[in-house]
Amino acid sequence: MMPAVRLMLLVVLLVLLVPSAASAATCSSHSTQAEAQRAADTVDADGDGVYCESLPCPCSRGGGSSPGPAPEPARPAPAPKPRLSSNGLYRSPTRQISCLLDDSQKRVRCSTRNMAERKAYFSLRARGTAKLRELRRIRGGSEIPYGRRLYGRGFSCLSTTRGFKCSNRDGRGMFLSLKNVFRF
Repeated sequence: MMPAVRLMLLVVLLVLLVPSAASAATCSSHSTQAEAQRAADTVDADGDGVYCESLPCPCSRGGGSSPGPAPEPARPAPAPKPRLSSNGLYRSPTRQISCLLDDSQKRVRCSTRNMAERKAYFSLRARGTAKLRELRRIRGGSEIPYGRRLYGRGFSCLSTTRGFKCSNRDGRGMFLSLKNVFRF
């Protein structure tokens, strides 16, 4: 094909594919800003996503023109997640990590399945560092879904897909997973 013919075909395709400003409606085609917004067929002069800002906005109190976009409808606040804060035995969804919350002693004791086999667990109080202790055995309990927190007096534990992280008022704590266990 000759270069001149290719060029002419390219120009024709561009004219057909790129909408022109002449094909857009004008603001005078609409009676309100809301109508222009629903149609979305005019040129947005300042690129802020609001069409025909000079038209009356039904959302304005006096029926005059609105200086900006209509306010977004209020979104309902997310429901608060229940706080798990009672004494008892808790476990991860995989059943590989278990924690015993003891509010009377102001501490939480946690162990992984691997630590239990070696008869060890971490103990964390409201103050100070986590301590490695000998284990009687921490097993079973209520499931703590991923993304949920367990609260005690002076500490909290977060269940995640990576493991269990507990920290106290001092910012110290412990992290437990099957692959990694450490104090911080």
